Amino acid sequence: MRFILWKATASWAEAKFSNIMKRLYCLGVACLVLAAGTKVSVSAPGKAIASHARMGTHTPLDAVKWTGGFWQDRIRRLGEIYLPETIDTMYQDPANGASFRNFPRSLKLEAGGVIGRIWGDGDCYCILDAAARMVAYRQDEYCKAKLNHWIPLIAKCKNEIELIDTWEKLAQTGGGGMEEGGKQYSYGCLHYNHGFLHAAALSHYRATGSTQFFDLAHKTIGAYLTNKLNHGYMGDNIPQAYCAEYAHSGDKRFLDAAVANYKKKSPFGPPLRDAQEIFGHGTFSLQYVTGATHLYGYTGDQELLEALRRLAKNTMQTKMYITGAVGSVATGTRPQQSINGITYPAAKLTEAIGVGYDLPNDHCYNETCTICLFMEWMYFMFQATGEAIYMDEVERALYNSVPGCVDLEHGKYFYANPQEQTPSSKRVRTMYDNVTGHWIQKQFTWKRTSPMRVACCPPKVLRALARSAEMACSLNEEGYWVNLYGNNTSTVKLPWGGSLEMQQKSDYPWDGKVELLFKNVQSQKPFSVFLRVPGWVNAAVSIRLNGKVMDEAAKSGTYFQLHRTWTKGDRLEFEFPMAVRFMSANARIVENHGKVAVMRGPVVYCLEGGDLSEGEAIENVRVPAAAVLTPIHTEELGGLMKLKGSLVYSTTATVSANKLTSDTTATAPYGEARFATSDGKLMQNDRPIVVSMIPYYARLNRKSDFFRIWLPVY
Repeated sequence: MRFILWKATASWAEAKFSNIMKRLYCLGVACLVLAAGTKVSVSAPGKAIASHARMGTHTPLDAVKWTGGFWQDRIRRLGEIYLPETIDTMYQDPANGASFRNFPRSLKLEAGGVIGRIWGDGDCYCILDAAARMVAYRQDEYCKAKLNHWIPLIAKCKNEIELIDTWEKLAQTGGGGMEEGGKQYSYGCLHYNHGFLHAAALSHYRATGSTQFFDLAHKTIGAYLTNKLNHGYMGDNIPQAYCAEYAHSGDKRFLDAAVANYKKKSPFGPPLRDAQEIFGHGTFSLQYVTGATHLYGYTGDQELLEALRRLAKNTMQTKMYITGAVGSVATGTRPQQSINGITYPAAKLTEAIGVGYDLPNDHCYNETCTICLFMEWMYFMFQATGEAIYMDEVERALYNSVPGCVDLEHGKYFYANPQEQTPSSKRVRTMYDNVTGHWIQKQFTWKRTSPMRVACCPPKVLRALARSAEMACSLNEEGYWVNLYGNNTSTVKLPWGGSLEMQQKSDYPWDGKVELLFKNVQSQKPFSVFLRVPGWVNAAVSIRLNGKVMDEAAKSGTYFQLHRTWTKGDRLEFEFPMAVRFMSANARIVENHGKVAVMRGPVVYCLEGGDLSEGEAIENVRVPAAAVLTPIHTEELGGLMKLKGSLVYSTTATVSANKLTSDTTATAPYGEARFATSDGKLMQNDRPIVVSMIPYYARLNRKSDFFRIWLPVY
């Protein structure tokens, strides 16, 4: 993650302004980001709730336990592999872009200067956020020990006005800081760092009930008001903390400060309420709209919600990959915009969400941070509205892009996430470097790595995986919402009193059968159960209650509502059809003309080079109209469903949009493919080949270096 940083800091620091003025300068320029859940959970005390949001509170962190299948395995890997390897190895390595070692170094408990990047403190806090969630989830002793070790050290690092910045203490001493040109800066990315500090502290409070960490973060965020520390707009994460502080304390100053933030210009060009689409640095932009989504819950500002809906719709329809990835632009330009008679000039874009339908496959950027933060924004949009379309996008990311950002067996991570990699893929990018102000050539390796020169992505993945349990179900005054499917149990206190214990049985996403068993119900009041029917389902779904088919079928892309007095032993059963589907892209996505992608349920598949015979090039594999792919369970790659079948190998066939019938009026970015012809005759020298396809998230965990999602039609 690159930032708009301090080109003039070195010379400016020599000026005769006070330390406070220096901080104000840095705060005004460093407008940075966070992906944090800042609403207080049902079980957490507070003085204000997000009463305007459909889900005014979060599901308690200890409510849901994955008991088998896909998500139990993800959480196991998170606790046993990813967190330990990241905390104890990656984030201790001086070559990494962030390091926990800056905290003991700033306290002179360890010799040496600053390590990593100026936003490294925030990345450390984000890891602690994931660790706190693991403590709530399963009383994880490793994570508990790490929190108990690092929180007291962090607390001792605060300065005279309650701010914490290890770069402030260490940068002047030299060391391993990675700013280009060997520059050492006196002040770090305070907004980014303190936003993540507050988010981690809130998760720790929700997980443990201890106020130790939260009291520290409370004073830090309070310092922004006490010292009148101005903040910017470009992905500033402090307003999210302001919302959480308002919820906790009822102090309206925090709410007023958050409101003021969204009266300024936006990173998109026009002010948020006028913006028609998202442009700009993926992390900046998504944290900006995420903060606004939180704010809506406390103000009920309908103009704000209308803008957020508009921006979300535009992004989902024109700027999102079939895997849920966003942020395709490595370096580009935001176009000039004229809105309400005001012209907003064009601007450079880096690591960004760009113009609509600019979705290349092999040279897209799709930073891991952006992918995870987009997923979280979609979750918060669901929290605000209760609409299934947003949870559909959460699901898309959770089964495709998010788990694929990290290696299956090691704490290694992608920084960028292309949608295709072939021998001809472009690996060199010309990028604008925000620190030096120069255009430079950078070589990108499409391999998961550790350590990372810029290490902002790993913490986002860890927190996104940990958040899966919290997102699995929701509660409000209407009832209990089933958002994600899989083997789990949930035990929750009902908002109106009483409790509910629910058991879910499902091998989702590999099997569409779902069973919900009411293990215990302590409520005399009738309430609703809301079942999400994913938007990818292409047929009505029958719901059985205690063995009896309901009169009304459930429609895709909605929540099916059942309202009654529930009792112990009640059982709901349904099945989502899991046919293999060939998908085509909107005609305006030029990159995918004449190509299809393969999906089964919510999972996007890819063809990996290692699954072809020696001498067969991945670029020459094509999909005939009569192709049949059969799901086969395998224990490879952590256990998953492969698709096996016959495709065509051709060195002469051309890629043509005419091989598919497209609807030029369609607004959806992806839909089921319609082949223009069903002629199965092979041309001379072409031949059928048997292939296996694997889920996109599992790509590049073996020896192969190549894969494709979109395959040409034969």
